[in-house]
Amino acid sequence: MKAVCIHCGKPKAGAWTVCNACGRQPEESADVAQSVLLSDHNLLTEDLGALAGRVASGEGVQFRTRDVERIAADIERTRKGLDVTPQRLVAFVGILFLIAAVMAVVIRATQR
Repeated sequence: MKAVCIHCGKPKAGAWTVCNACGRQPEESADVAQSVLLSDHNLLTEDLGALAGRVASGEGVQFRTRDVERIAADIERTRKGLDVTPQRLVAFVGILFLIAAVMAVVIRATQR
C-alpha cells in the first residue's frame, strides 16, 4: 500500500509506516486512521498526489469525522484484542514477506 504522510505530505510505503522524509510514524489511532484514509487503499493515485500537495503546503486535508472515528475505533479494538502496535504490525508483515520470498525461491528450485 502507498500512502501520504499526514505530517509532511511526502509519499511513503504504507499507512502504518515511518515516513522517510520527516521520520514520523502515526501512532495514535486517529493519526493511523487518517493515514489509512490517505492511502491507495482508499484513494486513486492521482487523488493522493493532489492531497499530498495540500498537506505539504500546510493547507491540510479535511477528513470526515465519522470515517476517522470508525477506523480509529476498529484500530483500538484490534490493539486491545491483539496488543498490536504499529511497530509490531510492520515487523509481522515483514516476516510474512520474508517467508513468502523464501518459499518462492524453494519452489522455483524444486521445479528445475
